[in-house]
Amino acid sequence: MPLPRPRPSHPPIRMAAALFAALAGTSAAAEPGSPDALATALAQVPQSAFQEAKTGPVRFVDLDVVQRLTGKPPARDNLGRVLLAQGIAPLMSLAMAEGDTWQKDAGIAPDQLAYVAGFGMAPAEFSLWGLRSEADAKTLQAALSERGFTQRSGILANGEDNAMDLKARAPGNPWRGPMGRTAAVAFQGNTVIQGPAAGAVRALRSPRHTAAEGPAIVAVEGAASAGGDIVQALVYGPALGLAPAVDPAILRGKTPAAAREAVAAAMGQNTTGVPPYGAAALADLQGPEGAALAISLAYEDCDTAQSAATIAADLWKTEDAAAQGVTATTHASAEACAAVVHIPAGPGEPNAANPVFQKALAQFYRRNLTATRIGAAP
Repeated sequence: MPLPRPRPSHPPIRMAAALFAALAGTSAAAEPGSPDALATALAQVPQSAFQEAKTGPVRFVDLDVVQRLTGKPPARDNLGRVLLAQGIAPLMSLAMAEGDTWQKDAGIAPDQLAYVAGFGMAPAEFSLWGLRSEADAKTLQAALSERGFTQRSGILANGEDNAMDLKARAPGNPWRGPMGRTAAVAFQGNTVIQGPAAGAVRALRSPRHTAAEGPAIVAVEGAASAGGDIVQALVYGPALGLAPAVDPAILRGKTPAAAREAVAAAMGQNTTGVPPYGAAALADLQGPEGAALAISLAYEDCDTAQSAATIAADLWKTEDAAAQGVTATTHASAEACAAVVHIPAGPGEPNAANPVFQKALAQFYRRNLTATRIGAAP
């Protein structure tokens, strides 16, 4: 039987100051966001991860939802829908492990994982293990000491920082992986932080300003407002929404209005696109009527968000003439607002890849997702 998962409420988020600050490249205090699993993961991601294209997107998979959809704990044969395993050590290894070897190597059972997330680009990739309880975290902490890990100023490590040993390669082992890389591990409540070096992991235990304090959480709340469960999601900053020919540095240190002017000047006559946003979320949803894609963009006001939602929906329909039932709405969180585009995929096998999410993901990685391409609002 799949484990039950309580669905937390979505309290209002008063973070207009943080949204302006993130768009301007500065920091400001803000209230924490929703307690959902994705918001919990973002609370461990530094806000700076959304300010540079080189850090890549945050990748998130809700394994509770996967388990409910398949009726089985996560394993290689029931991860058919999951498209975001790349760079998330526990998930990549699960997809490669055979039988019960993953549990023996990892030191914990797969069904003790509620969610997983990852961010950063190789070789500086970080994985977040969202365990079900602090008791599970303590169990894992004890298990690692039996698997070659030693203490290093509060961090557990199974070798030197950033080291690689091909003789130790084990694709199904989350602590070594296909290249035999060493792992540094920190524990923060029931969250496990895994990275390539002890110092970097230690800093993530208590980041000064997190993604849960900025526009990323506005985008996440917008995606959640579309309805259904978030199976997996990609969350990223405006630097990854620019056309490949535009230097992301033009957004740094600018207000939203100044950012729009800078983008218009950089793109010349090619200004079709959405206004500059604070963060974007692409979410694979599963609801009563089947799978869907939510595209959510964070803005400082709902007038801009509504304009952006309309533009994004039109751009999607231009790329996908067969799309049906596409809607463009907004979701207000106090003074901040998300532009939300909802694209149904229709009924299908719950463990099969969501075709509209798959399409959006492929376009994003080709730097060709026009529905979130930043330009000047018409």
